[in-house]
Amino acid sequence: MKKISCIILSGSASEKLAKDLARKLGIPFVRTERTQFVNSEVRLRIETPVRGKHCVVVQSTGNSVHDTFFELFLLVDIVKKGGARAITAVIPYLGYSRQHKKFRTGESESLEVALRTLKMLGVGRIVTVDFHNPESMRKSPVPMENVSALPLLTKKVQSEIGPKTAVVVSPDEGGIARAKLFSAFFFGGTGRFTFVRKERHLHRAHHIVRATLDNPTIVKGTTVVLVDDIATSGKTLLRATDECIKGGALAVYAVVVHQDMRGDVLAAISKSRIRKIFTTNTTGNRRFFSKIFSVDIAPVLANLLQKSMYP
Repeated sequence: MKKISCIILSGSASEKLAKDLARKLGIPFVRTERTQFVNSEVRLRIETPVRGKHCVVVQSTGNSVHDTFFELFLLVDIVKKGGARAITAVIPYLGYSRQHKKFRTGESESLEVALRTLKMLGVGRIVTVDFHNPESMRKSPVPMENVSALPLLTKKVQSEIGPKTAVVVSPDEGGIARAKLFSAFFFGGTGRFTFVRKERHLHRAHHIVRATLDNPTIVKGTTVVLVDDIATSGKTLLRATDECIKGGALAVYAVVVHQDMRGDVLAAISKSRIRKIFTTNTTGNRRFFSKIFSVDIAPVLANLLQKSMYP
């Protein structure tokens, strides 16, 4: 079957990942010229003709979410107006994924707004990694494909932690399905598992009212592996760690697919009882320190994108 002429381009958040994908797929990486003005406006420009091509636009939408999303919107608009035959948006970390519904009357549905904007601009397909709420993808106005980094992360964790003394813990009730999936990979079947019952303050961002282990006795004398998809404030991980240590855990490790922590959060993590955090390069966040270990998501994304290169 004849290949469609494909190119890969990226916003500023995902340039290295986009270049790696281009090399693995054997297709051109197109450079984006980016001009930043003093009032924070940006101007993007692509010199390479895109007419008739399948354009794969790679841009994670982490901190700063608004800047990275708007860059993505501009890039999609450029290639659409340039005559692209098809547009795939690869958004390894999809910002606003935790705002997939209204939690209180009168709230915005931020994720829906972002997805509708991408559709309006011309995106025909979205590829993302470990989407926060997979069920909500069914309502997306743009077809979405979700790949998981958990098998890769499992291998990394297994190289350091044996299953005999380990217990997998979800740091909140919303992540139980995800943590159980990791547990199945890690133990090769059923293994020891529990979760933290967490109550958030709906009127204050990143404020946890209370957190308690559902089964405190199961962590006593064990090595705990906390499993979550996103870490920004770090408070969920830190609170869960404290609960596990109180329950008698000997050591706590964490698996976080999307690491989008900054500044004071990283300082708090570095001083915490978490021994190591295993994460990926989805956010383009290069703020690492001795406790954070990253695995490359490019092979998984390249495998999926290979299908996009054919009609």
